[in-house]
Amino acid sequence: MPLSPDEAYYWVWARHLSLGYLDHPFMVALWIWLGEHCVGSTFLGIRFLSPLSVVVGSLFLASAVRGFHNPLLKEVGLSKGSGISKSALACIYIYNSILAVGIGAVTITPDTALLFFVCVFVWACSHLRGKPTPFWWIVTGFVAGCAMDSKYTASLLIMGLVGWCLLTRVGRQHIKTPWPWCGALVSIIAFSPTLLWNAQHGWASLARQAGRAGNWAPINALRFSFELVMGQIGLITPLLFMGFCIAFSRAFSRQAEGRDGNKMLLWLGIIPIIVFIQHALGDRVQANWPTVVYPVGVVLLAMIGWKATRMACLLALFLIVPVYLQAGYSVWAIPRKFDISLKQLGGWQEWAMQLAARQPAFIATDDYGDAAELAYYLPHAIQVVGIDPRWQYFRLSACTVRGQGLFVQNIKRREPPDSRIFSDKILQGTMVRQKQGRIAETYRIYQVAIAPSITDEAKKTMGCLKG
Repeated sequence: MPLSPDEAYYWVWARHLSLGYLDHPFMVALWIWLGEHCVGSTFLGIRFLSPLSVVVGSLFLASAVRGFHNPLLKEVGLSKGSGISKSALACIYIYNSILAVGIGAVTITPDTALLFFVCVFVWACSHLRGKPTPFWWIVTGFVAGCAMDSKYTASLLIMGLVGWCLLTRVGRQHIKTPWPWCGALVSIIAFSPTLLWNAQHGWASLARQAGRAGNWAPINALRFSFELVMGQIGLITPLLFMGFCIAFSRAFSRQAEGRDGNKMLLWLGIIPIIVFIQHALGDRVQANWPTVVYPVGVVLLAMIGWKATRMACLLALFLIVPVYLQAGYSVWAIPRKFDISLKQLGGWQEWAMQLAARQPAFIATDDYGDAAELAYYLPHAIQVVGIDPRWQYFRLSACTVRGQGLFVQNIKRREPPDSRIFSDKILQGTMVRQKQGRIAETYRIYQVAIAPSITDEAKKTMGCLKG
């Protein structure tokens, strides 16, 4: 399966990865770098750690059940031993039936790394419910830091753990010891590469993510809330989403009744859920953001012994297979507007080779995904120039391009090539990227030359990705 634009973008990060320069989210770039060194710079190598992370993450979740035990065993009529074993097995097939997890097993994105570390985090937390021990707090802190290096939404789980420590009797017993504080220190150390990079680059990614919290458009609250729910139904699959709702509501009701109900799991899940619901009242919540809660939901659902679990998983697999077939083989002629796999995966290599056949000295584009795809597929002799402020945060080589080149621009964009960077701009027409005769995108093609002098401000928007 070809690389998506985001995967190609992370691949560019991996190509410029070094211990002295780890940007955010560097974890996905590190995974790609390790995969390429193990298998090679192929589709398999780039995605090598993705399926492994899902398999190993499933085992961690299954083990987490043994740590949390099962406060509902008597309700479902199971003995302790058989109940834990069945719940552990249920964890594995529930987790692997979630569409978002299945997609993460065949692609490489920050969510892939995030989900793995969240699974390990939940497993480590399952050992914190008893007597405070330094080992498990250090493990929890280290994994939390790695999850934050993967994606900032991991901070919501950390907030949930802090809530458990402060507002439960068992948690307060822990924070009276030095071990949670040692775990926090280890977490900061594990997160330090991202912090150091931000400190060196004007807190770029932290400021960008923090800026999302300030967005507020309550007039669209109903639409955003509907999109949030529908997005989760799609990524979890319908029956499993219903199961997650039942599992969380049952755990919450047990708390209201003063029973155990695994308070820690409830705290880990409820804080992110509240934050996403609140955010949806004023701004759009991207469908993949709540994936950070999925491992918690999987453990809770496995532990309640829901009778419809098997049917829900079978239905999920029934829905997942067509997604794989469409992504790999475009089996159904879905209208282009709704065919995400066509837009994301269709015809990249053929499109790049058509551009290379024009024998330009360089190819430039103002879309980061297009630039990354061209960097992956084009021959090394053709330089690829990305025009986007984000490239200033990469340790890329200085652009020394000369001669006549091409500027490739998605037809949806209206701005002409930047006059501060390009001269002799001649529109040569359009070109399509297509797969099996179906058009994925249409592009304008300009013949351009680099301007004789470029201002320092304009240079900040340029990045030489290849050549």
